[in-house]
Amino acid sequence: MARRPGLARGLGVVLVISTLAAVIVYKVVSHQPSPGPGWLEVGSVAGVERQGVTKVDSSAYVVSYGHLPLFAFAASYVDGIQEVVSYCPSSGWFYNEPHATQYDIVGKRMLGPEPSSTLPRVAVTVLDGEVWVDPGEPVPGPIPGARRIERSPAGPFCGRSGPSGTAAVA
Repeated sequence: MARRPGLARGLGVVLVISTLAAVIVYKVVSHQPSPGPGWLEVGSVAGVERQGVTKVDSSAYVVSYGHLPLFAFAASYVDGIQEVVSYCPSSGWFYNEPHATQYDIVGKRMLGPEPSSTLPRVAVTVLDGEVWVDPGEPVPGPIPGARRIERSPAGPFCGRSGPSGTAAVA
């Protein structure tokens, strides 16, 4: 039987093209689409709920708290100067270091000077079980259902309000 080098080469080319096509289809079908420009993927809903407060890069915090829908705060904002917001795991509150302002879990100012009465909210959404946040998209108004939330600090405060600039007892 005579060998047919052209047929073998042709089958090899078809195999390579078929493999590349399969990889491309897999990537397109399995890729989690973003809700749009500026959106950052945070993680699964279950993971965010388990964590309670999830920091996204240095741009936002996504919060899962009780019966409230997921909500998010900007990790910094401009109020004359750049204000940086941090989360304090020991108190369960947020704080603004330069002003020593303390905000509760739903972003209401509770202690300290008032650079802002509430933390600036940003857009958060869920797409196919994944949480996404857009730190550049402000959300006006209070968090639905949060007006009745009154939560005392769980422990010591963070920031310069405490001894040696790290923590103070509530």
